[in-house]
Amino acid sequence: MDEAGHPVFRAGVYGRDRAENDEALQGAPGPALATTDVEGRFTVPAVPPRGARVVSVSASGLTIRGSEAYLEAGVENRIVMVKACPLRIHVVEEGRDAPVADALVHAITGGMVSAAWGSLLDAPAAEVLRTDATGRATLATEGGPAILIVRPKEHAPVVMAGLTVPSTGLDVQVKVARTGFLAVTVRGPDGTLREGARIQCEVRPAYRSLGATALDGTFRFGGLPRLADAPDPDSDLVPTLLVSAPGLETRILPFSLPAVGETQALEVRLRIARRIRGHVRTADGAPARGVRVRGQLDGGVGSDVYEACWAVSDADGGFALGPISVGLWSLYAVRSDGSVLAGVDVTVSEDGEPPPAEVALPSTEGRLTIRVVDAKGRGVADAGLEVRATRHRYRLGVAEGVTDATGVARLDRQAPEAALLIVRPLASAPVGRDLAAADFDGRELRIALGDGTLEGRVIGLDQRPRPAHLRLCADLGPCIEAGPV
Repeated sequence: MDEAGHPVFRAGVYGRDRAENDEALQGAPGPALATTDVEGRFTVPAVPPRGARVVSVSASGLTIRGSEAYLEAGVENRIVMVKACPLRIHVVEEGRDAPVADALVHAITGGMVSAAWGSLLDAPAAEVLRTDATGRATLATEGGPAILIVRPKEHAPVVMAGLTVPSTGLDVQVKVARTGFLAVTVRGPDGTLREGARIQCEVRPAYRSLGATALDGTFRFGGLPRLADAPDPDSDLVPTLLVSAPGLETRILPFSLPAVGETQALEVRLRIARRIRGHVRTADGAPARGVRVRGQLDGGVGSDVYEACWAVSDADGGFALGPISVGLWSLYAVRSDGSVLAGVDVTVSEDGEPPPAEVALPSTEGRLTIRVVDAKGRGVADAGLEVRATRHRYRLGVAEGVTDATGVARLDRQAPEAALLIVRPLASAPVGRDLAAADFDGRELRIALGDGTLEGRVIGLDQRPRPAHLRLCADLGPCIEAGPV
């Protein structure tokens, strides 16, 4: 719907889950999932195991608020489209003012501008366009603060922060400089050239390129940042290559940026893939069958660009995760809904096989009884409850529930350990309470809600009052939780 609550007809809905978003950043259109009907409604399948879907929506003269929407399964999700404020871009070569065609451009707008991102390419973008033969492109933005990212094929990327896009639009000329190239050669364990090896090249904050080696085992990356723009070598933002091939290990390598006009050659040899093997056991030491185990490289160069791997424990509780690379790996036992049951760390060295991993599931002897009441002591029905715990440094999604007509909810088979209880009333901001192990004995815990009100006024960029959907957020220690719209 638009800001006035009117349905938006014939809007295109496109997939923007992680892999789809990576492809969109390379200029490929996301998969078309649906088109809205006359009531502005559409239906798309959820993505297991999360039971959710990330989408972007496109409509003439409008843009999606928040750049993308996270859709939950089983409920009607509301997506608000706002009037598009055009950001008109002209990309030219530095020193010549010659137009630069086929450069990828996108903008971070709205509330995403003030968020913290490891890479600006992880921030959602409503659309990614290529400049035409004259070096021009027009992005539809929400208006207000914006960060523009320009990524040419053979020129250095440019980030323009601090822009403000008015409702009438903004014209921006971007000058890009020539840079160097990186030529990567990939060989297998026996030294033969490897065709079809997948390479991801990343230089923070705004360069990411994907490629696959040709018959001669090589791939050439252009449009790298200039050497003068290289991150501090003492920071974590070092230029990184992630190289993989079927049946072989995945290598994560730092590299140095080439000088202008230089082609830097880098050879990578992949070894036979290794795996982390281990067992999942219950709290009393018995084998746990059918438990999903997730492995994630945690810490070190390139750890944040390495994709997780998965396994399922067999009848003996055994599992094998891989292929893996050198570094510190975090292993998680995961429920079907994606929440974490338990975790353990494994360090993989350059030589030899990784040590075995033993994942112990928590006890389920605890019981919680929660009563939620309003400021007058009356029971609050249909308040959502979520219990979150942390074992060592692993965040565990323990349980969920809803209060009954008397404001009471009972949660059985819980791990009796320190946790955070989050209460989500239907018409208020979430409330948090720290739980100790002793609280899981089944006695009633009373949560009293406040009776305060919040009033304000919403105005647009033109300083006129605007209808808006508001959401209250609560800072609950390690997390920020949003209330109902």
